[in-house]
This record gives sequence, C-alpha cells and structure tokens, in this order.
Amino acid sequence: MRRIDYLITVVVSIVFATSCTQSKENKDYLKSVLNNIEQVKSASYYSTTEGWVPGDTAASAITHLFVHEYDNPSDTTIGASFVDFLESDTTLLRSYYDGNMRA
Repeated sequence: MRRIDYLITVVVSIVFATSCTQSKENKDYLKSVLNNIEQVKSASYYSTTEGWVPGDTAASAITHLFVHEYDNPSDTTIGASFVDFLESDTTLLRSYYDGNMRA
C-alpha cells in the first residue's frame, strides 16, 4: 500500500470512529436541552399576526401582540395557559386561554 493510501485510510477511519461516538454525545446534549426546556415555567414574547383575503397581495390586517404564557399542568390539551395584549397598550386584555376557555 502506498503511503498516501495508508494516510487516507487512517484519516477516514478516525473520522468514522469519531462520528460514531458523537451520536451518544448529541443524545445526551439533547436530553439536557429538553430537561432545561421542561424547567421553564413561563415566557413572555411578542407576536405578529396577519389577516389575508384570498387573492390579495397585501395583508388586510396586521396585529402586533404581547403574549405571556405560563405552565398549566392541569390543562391536558396544551399544557399551558396564556394571555395576550395589544403591543401598543399592554393594559387592555385582547384574549386569554386558561385551560378551559379561550375568550
């Protein structure tokens, strides 16, 4: 075997061996990420919704919202409850979901 062929074989073998061990590390990493996500009890974020009429080339309505979502283990459908407000005035409740009803 020529020296270059031997070198290529060794490099490919090392790459193959290290790629096989990464899947276990990736699974462990993903498990830790999932565990961290499950520790989150609430989140606040901004959301934009758009209303479109079929055939139009521009949205007929654009709404910017501020949403507060929190963990609700008693809700077996979503597992969370939320309230949302208009971004421009966060004192006016726009809608909510408490596990039983969305209003």
